[in-house]
Amino acid sequence: MGSAERARAVMGGRSVQSVVNDGRDPLYRLARVGDGAAHALVGHAGVNRAYEAAKQPGGDHHGLVQRYAGEGTRQVEKALRSLDKRIAVHHDKIANPAKYVSFGTTSKEVWYLVNSFWPKEIKTLAADSEVLRGILAERTNGQ
Repeated sequence: MGSAERARAVMGGRSVQSVVNDGRDPLYRLARVGDGAAHALVGHAGVNRAYEAAKQPGGDHHGLVQRYAGEGTRQVEKALRSLDKRIAVHHDKIANPAKYVSFGTTSKEVWYLVNSFWPKEIKTLAADSEVLRGILAERTNGQ
C-alpha cells in the first residue's frame, strides 16, 4: 500500500495504527505505549534475559553493564529515560516517516527504513533499556 492509499484509508475512517500495521510482522507493529506490556511481564516472570546475558563477559550488551556498573542510580535512571524517549521517536519515525526523511528519499529507501532499519534500532534500544532495568532491579533488590 503506497502512501497515497494509506492517506485515503485514514481519511476514509480507518485508524492510523491499523493502516500502518497492515501486512507488517507482528514484532514490528506500531502500538500505543503500554499495549501488551502485561503479557510481556507475565511471560518473563521477572527474568531479564538481556541483562543476564549482558552480565556474562562477551555477552551482548556487556559493555553497557561495565559502563553503568560504576555510575550512580540517578545516572542509570537518566540513561533509561533517554532510551525510552529514543524508542518513542523511532516508533514515530515508523508511523510518520515523512517527518524524518529528506525530500529526495526514494520510496524504496523509505520502505527499508520503516520495515527494517528503524525496527532493528528499536529492538537494540529496547535490549539496552532491559539491561539498564536489570541493573536497577539488582540494586533495588540487593542481589
